Amino acid sequence: MSKAIWEEFKEQLHQARQERRLEQETLESKANPKTSKDGPLDTVDPRNRQDETINESFTYQPIEAGSQSIRLLQLLPGTQDDICCQLETHTLAECAGTYEALSYVWAPRGSPAHPTTRIRVDDTPFLIHANLRAALFNLREAKKTRTLWVDALCIDQSNTEERSEQVSSMGDIYRSASGIVVWLGEIETQPYKYMPISGHKALSAAFGAIEELATEAETLRNKSSTDQDEDGSLAVFMGDDSLTGVILLGENDWWYRAWTCQEILLSRQALVKKGEFSMHWDRLVSGINHGLAIGLFSPLLLGILASPMIEPCLLLFVLRNRRRRLIQGISTEPQQPHPSESRQLLDNLVHCRFRNATNRRDKVYGVLGLNITAGPTVGSKTENALGITPDYGLSTREVYCSVARRLITHSRSLDLLGSCTHYTDSELPSWVPDWSFNGVVARPLTKDAFDQLRSSHASLGSEAKSVFERNGNDLVLQGHELTVITVLAPVARRPLHPFMEALDQEMVQKSTLKPTILGARFDAVRKAVHALEVPYEVLMSILPQLGVWADWDVFAREVEPQNPDAASNGEGDPMSVYWQTLSTGTLLPAQSDDQRQPADSPGNYKLEQNQDQDPSGSDDGQRKKDTVDAFFEWRASLRQTKRMHQWRIDRMARPLAFLGYVRSTWNKISNFSRLLENTYERRLARCGNGYLALVPEAAEKRDRIFLVEGGMVPLVLREEQSEGTTEKRYRLVGEAYVHGVMNGEAFKKEKCTTLTIS
Repeated sequence: MSKAIWEEFKEQLHQARQERRLEQETLESKANPKTSKDGPLDTVDPRNRQDETINESFTYQPIEAGSQSIRLLQLLPGTQDDICCQLETHTLAECAGTYEALSYVWAPRGSPAHPTTRIRVDDTPFLIHANLRAALFNLREAKKTRTLWVDALCIDQSNTEERSEQVSSMGDIYRSASGIVVWLGEIETQPYKYMPISGHKALSAAFGAIEELATEAETLRNKSSTDQDEDGSLAVFMGDDSLTGVILLGENDWWYRAWTCQEILLSRQALVKKGEFSMHWDRLVSGINHGLAIGLFSPLLLGILASPMIEPCLLLFVLRNRRRRLIQGISTEPQQPHPSESRQLLDNLVHCRFRNATNRRDKVYGVLGLNITAGPTVGSKTENALGITPDYGLSTREVYCSVARRLITHSRSLDLLGSCTHYTDSELPSWVPDWSFNGVVARPLTKDAFDQLRSSHASLGSEAKSVFERNGNDLVLQGHELTVITVLAPVARRPLHPFMEALDQEMVQKSTLKPTILGARFDAVRKAVHALEVPYEVLMSILPQLGVWADWDVFAREVEPQNPDAASNGEGDPMSVYWQTLSTGTLLPAQSDDQRQPADSPGNYKLEQNQDQDPSGSDDGQRKKDTVDAFFEWRASLRQTKRMHQWRIDRMARPLAFLGYVRSTWNKISNFSRLLENTYERRLARCGNGYLALVPEAAEKRDRIFLVEGGMVPLVLREEQSEGTTEKRYRLVGEAYVHGVMNGEAFKKEKCTTLTIS
């Protein structure tokens, strides 16, 4: 089951909590109606008021095109339920530093009705989403006006031209704000799922625990000694209340919104607010990083399962840290080479792919402002060298195709093709990524297992001589065939996500448990026991994946691989090609680097290599030996599961197999397994010339592997049947890893012919 199904289930739970909360508040307000000098007030909380019939309509005063002007919202003071605002127009230069920008979610996921509620803007009724009204209600001050920039109110959303121009300035708007307020919504009053803990109690404990972790981290930084006492943090953080509160924060819709990366990364400072609780963004980051560093929680379970609650948070931290390093590098060494704007944009698109956007164009427009240009305008220029500007008059297809052409042309490489997937929109050419798909996809092979740009180049560093034909729908390249796929192994799914259906069913069953006649105490114990079964089922979901590794092991040894640099290289080890294919050529970091443990890579946050260090340095031989040792340890740890899988009894004795696996890998489980990141959503293949290759999930027999000019890695193409023409045309299936040819050993420029990819 995909991540989308898991998200849909969480949305249903969230919607149910909202409905229960609204029902409870309605009953309370009816029982205790408020009155005013004008008579009884509305018995429904106005913060959650549904659509009302409004005779008046609000009209925006137009903003002159090209004037670099924006509207600011003056949130008028008050203590009553009615919210009154005024809109003022200013040039961006004159109002810089005088306003705060609001970062929020327009409407919760899973809320198809998108309920709206009323405020007054310039003495005229104005309908907005309930979540925005709640934010304004909580941000309003009693005695003075608060100046905000809020996209839903400050931009005329019905004016396509204005919206396009204002979105082009979003980067400058957030950079010019004195700070931003991250609004995570109101506090859920009902117990969290089937845990007997209220949202208020859990969040209070979580904010307190994170604050104490941030304080401890600051204290340790100021100490000359590296000794640290972790007992206090453990006692605070590992309680059920604080742990549940952190989960509530981690699964908040805000982490999954397309625009939030740009909003938080471009701000000078930020305040995170959830209901009545608030914390500065830097304190939140410091507390979470410290919790990761001392092992209070982890982005991985057993070194394999990615935690859906912490992964989005870490991905944002990755972008934050990389952006800071890039800005610092350009400021101190402006003459040194730095990532091009095409590389920056592609990286940001890939890292933000899982995020949601109501308008699919925003999956691209929402990250444009993150690009950094070397030179005197570092950090303040929004119009990029790629020439991509928001235009809501274009269709989503036109936006995605245009961006793909510009990235390929500007970078003169084919790195973009690693983001294409067979899940892509059927209206898009096969070589154009569908950025609106936010399910589980394979990672681009242009990056190694630690998400670092690959140093090898399968086409000897050549540049892509791309031509676009048929109104830009066909990509014409130069390349030659390497081999053809003849046999395929099963797909290696990323653990947790494909097996979430069983977990979802467990959670539904536990959340619908009915009270018994034995009393509340017995029912609480029964729910606690059921709650323990859920993580057990999650852990059990590892076993099918271990069975795939067993199949792959057999597949790799059935026929000795004939890849260059196989057993003939003097190593005398027929498994050499196999382990280097699994790791896609990535070696474990040196021991000194492994101890650094920077929280800067999702899923492998401890392990990101020092980017200032040459990975091919003098310790390369030792790193290779360590990686080989880790591979055989990892392979041996699978022995018991592999035997049970071969006997087909793993489903009947899952606990036994799992316990055997844990027992044999408890101290080294995340060693070699952290090099497997690029294998997920891919499969092994045996080729016509005897090569062993890692190919896309969608690969089929008779698909062909090509080496193409400008391609850092080989490409898998499928020949199309063209009616009425003899011209060969292909569809892109995806990238491939073929050990022994990744440094250009098999690329022959004189053999290249024209390849048309539709």
